[in-house]
Amino acid sequence: MPILLNEIGKQSVKEYTPKFFNSKLTGAGKSVGLLNKDLNPANAKKKNSMIDLGYNSDIEKKKYTNGLSEVTCIPLYTIPFYSEHEIKEIPSKDLDTSNMVQIATHNNSTKILFGMEPRYIILEEIQPSTPSGKISKDVTICYDMFFYMDKNLPGDIEAVYNTKLDSFETYVKGMIPLTTNKLHRMMCTDIYDTLAKAYEILKDAGYDVDVAAADDYLGDYSIYERICKISERWQTKIHEDIELLLTNMHMAKAPHRLSAAVQALSHLEKYAVPLDLYKDIYKSITNHFDSDIVEMLCKQNLNLLLSSTLDNLNKNKSTLVQLSAPTTPPAIDPMFSTEQIRAITTTEPLALVQAGAGSGKSTVVLARIKYMVDCGVAPEDITVLSFTNAAADNITAKNPNVHSMTIAKMIHLIYSTNFADHELSSLDTIINSLDIEYPNDPFAYDFRKKLSNLRKNDNNCFTKMNDFIEKNYDEVIAVLDRLGQTTLELEIIICYQKISQFTEPPEVQSKYLIIDEVQDNSIFEFIYALKYVEKHKESLFMVGRL
Repeated sequence: MPILLNEIGKQSVKEYTPKFFNSKLTGAGKSVGLLNKDLNPANAKKKNSMIDLGYNSDIEKKKYTNGLSEVTCIPLYTIPFYSEHEIKEIPSKDLDTSNMVQIATHNNSTKILFGMEPRYIILEEIQPSTPSGKISKDVTICYDMFFYMDKNLPGDIEAVYNTKLDSFETYVKGMIPLTTNKLHRMMCTDIYDTLAKAYEILKDAGYDVDVAAADDYLGDYSIYERICKISERWQTKIHEDIELLLTNMHMAKAPHRLSAAVQALSHLEKYAVPLDLYKDIYKSITNHFDSDIVEMLCKQNLNLLLSSTLDNLNKNKSTLVQLSAPTTPPAIDPMFSTEQIRAITTTEPLALVQAGAGSGKSTVVLARIKYMVDCGVAPEDITVLSFTNAAADNITAKNPNVHSMTIAKMIHLIYSTNFADHELSSLDTIINSLDIEYPNDPFAYDFRKKLSNLRKNDNNCFTKMNDFIEKNYDEVIAVLDRLGQTTLELEIIICYQKISQFTEPPEVQSKYLIIDEVQDNSIFEFIYALKYVEKHKESLFMVGRL
């Protein structure tokens, strides 16, 4: 302590579980919970009746109601199917034949291997029709199925995705005579039905089929363990999947190629990928694309936008205000530990102090303010942004000349200075006002839809609204002017969009910015604060929990 800003995001994960994807995925492959020992392909022989899957299709992460049922769709895949079209080859190290089983041979030489992996989960929770009834739950797994053919099973395996064949029959028949050393895949929910069709085709082609081997493989297959492995990949190697995608995107400036990257990067935002992996993803993007495309791609995911903002801030660190300690350093209360003293006295212009709950972080903030003032910094040049009004009031009570407020208040003050006629309102009120004032307006309809997504906190809702306002800024402001209303969510996006142009009131202007409980602020608030620091060349000192 202090931790430099370029170290933000480094974290360790103790275990990798299905709850990474959804907290409702209870159980650990034992006797209880949704993912119990009985949930395996051998006893889950059913098709999905809720969604028409087709072959080689994906679903989005979402939740919806259907009568008494609440359906939760939980994707597990790292790269969406549409984007996978751009992945032409998979390095041999990523094809693990130990998780596959031999299901057929031909003339004792050519061998067919089969493997599978859960691709997404559909959870259906059915409410009881009577007050005394209980909620029933049903889980459907959609799998990626893999078929691999090779005569000698060499160690150096070339694996190729083939996703353009129309049907299962064409898929397997095309594989057998033509594609040695190739990995073919398809999606399904009923493994046994799909394999039965494969057996018929293989037998017709003169193969000896080992049904018992496949049945043993499926009987021993642990869905829980496989989902844990996928969870681990998301949290440790997702950047490798993105790098593979970008590497294989030839003619990257073609719109259909870029749309594959856009979809993949947008998909990442639906789960809590560690920020240090986003740094690697951001590095991959900058290695593959020109600056204008990098900027566009980073806007598809707030975590990438954060990584980009952090990178730019670190590159310009030498231009930021830096605390200068006097020849005779101010005295520090001896009650502080060595680590706390390092934090209080740091001259780094960008620093993050991390500590556990109850470790004295708020005391360190107060001591940091006192130390800066003792070093000659005017209290009026210091702004402290807290997460709660109570914390901000506490700073003001002890340091009345220091600017102290929540980050939401700071943004509201800036917004109000530029739009004095906009009253702060709620998302529901804005949505209702749009219905009244713009009943048949296509733009208002699109705006209302984005606002509804914000209200429901849908996937990527802030990212999508940020993109919508950037593309339709004048139209959005015209609507808000007519309504005379705004919301906290719209304020921060609009202030971010126009950060270089907006007038700022004196009470938010400073040279030294301190952010307390930084982990409690939204990612968009954090991005805005970093952009604000970059704009004003301020010193930034942040305090947060481990």
